[in-house]
Amino acid sequence: MEIDNRNIFFDNLRNGINLFTGAGFSKLESPDGKILPDAKDLSDQICKDFSISAAYSNDLGKISTILKRNDKDRFQKYLREKFEVHNYNKLYDILDKIMITSFITTNIDNIFASVIDNSKEHYLNCISRYGATKKNGQSIEFIPLHGDIKDLNSELYFGNFELCNVDATNHALFSSMERNLQMHPTLFWGYGFHDGSVLKVLDNVLTQHAQDIWIQCLPENESIEFFRSLGCNVIIATTEELLHEISNELMLADKNTSNNINIAWDKYRIPTDNKVESLPIKDYYQLGKTHWYYVITNQAYTTGLIL
Repeated sequence: MEIDNRNIFFDNLRNGINLFTGAGFSKLESPDGKILPDAKDLSDQICKDFSISAAYSNDLGKISTILKRNDKDRFQKYLREKFEVHNYNKLYDILDKIMITSFITTNIDNIFASVIDNSKEHYLNCISRYGATKKNGQSIEFIPLHGDIKDLNSELYFGNFELCNVDATNHALFSSMERNLQMHPTLFWGYGFHDGSVLKVLDNVLTQHAQDIWIQCLPENESIEFFRSLGCNVIIATTEELLHEISNELMLADKNTSNNINIAWDKYRIPTDNKVESLPIKDYYQLGKTHWYYVITNQAYTTGLIL
């Protein structure tokens, strides 16, 4: 594998870096042998499950556009079921040892949220729910540009038309993304650069020479020299290779102060929104159901006080 400006890269992993992930980041096999579907596999499955012509089996964008028009609720539920992860590859655990200033993604899965759920040092702040907060060493801003499966109020974006305008629809998220890219170095990991709204932001960052950029590429990627000519650093490696390399580098100096925390108390911790079942808000108001989900997502509001 090859890492441009290797020493600077690992210094940034220790001192503060944004992770911007795409589909290639989430493709490692879980311990139970499951792999999240790629666009082609997902398109084939959707055509069968929704009785759509196989002529669309190579175009997830068109399929998603059709289903948004004709069967939106069922399709959104289907995507949540397909991309919710209950067991992830433990190589991802090394991410908890990185000083991540923000985790930005066009993926909709919950792999990274699951990693941070097991952390004794960090927690996620999803700005689409809670807004931006004052930075500290424990908080990681979570910016799901195309939706979050664990938030039932978050729409999941896959269709051609909606992806063209997602930066306007999710303006606050894209503004936060640009702010973070201007403030800290960024690693683009498993990202294909097909989103025009992201490319505009990246162009601004590169034009202003605001921060260093690293882009992870597979060895056969034809854009490696193109990225370098733009002033980006390139990492030539698979996701698995890069996780191993980060682990080998960071674990050498890891003192792991979290060992002092008594894990016997873990069962009494308030669960995160990633660990509780997502439920519609109408169940709270119409059926009177109480659940951690409503408390954690701040959806259960006091409407009055009876004396």
